[in-house]
Amino acid sequence: GGDGFVGPVSSIPDGSHVRVLFFSGGKDSFLALRALVRQQRLARSSGGRGFRVVLLTTFDAGSRTVAHQDVPIATVERQARHLGVPLVGVPLRRGSGEPYLDRIGGGIGLIRRRVPGVGRVTLVFGDLHLDHIREWRDAEMSPRYELEYPLWRAPYDGLMDDLEASGIRTVVSATTVDGVGVGEVYD
Repeated sequence: GGDGFVGPVSSIPDGSHVRVLFFSGGKDSFLALRALVRQQRLARSSGGRGFRVVLLTTFDAGSRTVAHQDVPIATVERQARHLGVPLVGVPLRRGSGEPYLDRIGGGIGLIRRRVPGVGRVTLVFGDLHLDHIREWRDAEMSPRYELEYPLWRAPYDGLMDDLEASGIRTVVSATTVDGVGVGEVYD
């Protein structure tokens, strides 16, 4: 929408714990969302309030694509609508001089303004195994935010089983693997 959100936020009650999933539109962030849904069901089944999920996607403002995935932001917006999960898009402007963490802070600020009385905010990442990325996130973001990595070092066989169980069609959008082409269905 025009306010920076795609999808419903009005259903998030005051005082909610909001988990903000950094969502690239790729399989790892989708699997992280599935892990959060399982955690949410478990919390509610044991009588807890659970939490609410909001997706956050950074993208290049000029090309309107998500870095590393080479996915148009419009595709991620469609995914969020289909999933029924609110999405905050955070445009990054090359050469603007605005620090990345300030842009992220702006996105989190938007969530706080649109969801009155937000309780806790936790940033969630679908990182699997790249130590240098996690180390950077921990060093730069943990002083400001609580961080979670629900897929960190999860066995690949289990992740692939979960992806298959989801029943979604997965299309390769970017690859560094010989013999795997962009646009191919991943199976």
